Amino acid sequence: MEVRDMGGQPFGLFTTGTITISLEDENDNSPCFTQSSYFAEVDENRIDVEILRMMVQDQDLPNTPHSKAVYKILQGNENGNFKITTDPNTNEGVLCVVKPLNYEVSRQVTLQISVLNEAQFTNAANTQPPTMCTATVTVKIKDRDEGPECLPPVKVIQSKDGLPAGQQLLGYKAMDPETSSGEGLRYKMVGDEDNWFEINESTGDLRTVKVLDRESKFVKNNQYNISVVAMDSGILFTCFCVTTTKRTVKKCFPDDVAQQNLIVSNTEGPGEEVTEANIRLPTQTVNICDTSTSVGTLGGQGIKTQQNFEMVKGGYTLESNKGGGHHTLESSKGGVLGAADTGRYAYTDWQTFTQPRLGEESIRGHTLIKN
Repeated sequence: MEVRDMGGQPFGLFTTGTITISLEDENDNSPCFTQSSYFAEVDENRIDVEILRMMVQDQDLPNTPHSKAVYKILQGNENGNFKITTDPNTNEGVLCVVKPLNYEVSRQVTLQISVLNEAQFTNAANTQPPTMCTATVTVKIKDRDEGPECLPPVKVIQSKDGLPAGQQLLGYKAMDPETSSGEGLRYKMVGDEDNWFEINESTGDLRTVKVLDRESKFVKNNQYNISVVAMDSGILFTCFCVTTTKRTVKKCFPDDVAQQNLIVSNTEGPGEEVTEANIRLPTQTVNICDTSTSVGTLGGQGIKTQQNFEMVKGGYTLESNKGGGHHTLESSKGGVLGAADTGRYAYTDWQTFTQPRLGEESIRGHTLIKN
């Protein structure tokens, strides 16, 4: 630039200067993937592993928020197995597996990934905003030989106090996730403090080698713990725990209540009326404790009452979860509706019961046990 006096005449004095005009970049170019589709593969059950890098092109000024890429997984990551971040040095999208993938559940996953800039896009005059650039990533999941699967990791077995040696108890059935079968698995005992049991290598069933004693110092909270491993042909193994729960056997208790049918006859609250619609008495012809006594047929009909419910004679003891006591079924005088039958008993208390030998299932309400 020149400045001259004397009205700009050639003989006038003058001087020159420089003007610098700087143009600032705007985010008017959107990033775009260099490919529309990608392929990656990963072994099942691997986590925290990088499986793919994705490059983008952006015509805005490098190393500014106008060109720095921000990646997002739009579809295919509903279970949260994947995570994508931006490499600050290369601006690439880095796709990682952060949660184990299971070949037996899915052998391939398809992801849709988008990219934008850190800075908000600037629209030039009379221009349309650009569409968001997306790419598809196909991830192949590779199968790996896995150890046997033990679900749940703890098996609870209920046994009688004083059970003699030589008695067999059902053990744990592990499963090979590759075949969804327990065929070919082998079992080995790795923890048995007082050597109470031996294990069938092929079936996982337990056999007592000592009399089971509830008073033993190795029994804690009525439980005796055993550690077992299940192995496949590839010598991969999984540890699990078998817990045996001891109970005192009462006189006139069914030999194996697990083989009896347990009927929940009423799930109403205390004091609510029980109607024929929600009570169904099964046909009962045999007394469980005394097979010489015939009780007769109850006809499968409901009985309208308040809180008591007729139960077949048997003299069982139910172990209550409330108060830690025992509640024995007693005769109900004057509480029988219909034809009199001395073989019918009633129980009126309302609690949650766990019936021994029936596992962990709790029964709430009035119950009826039959053969």
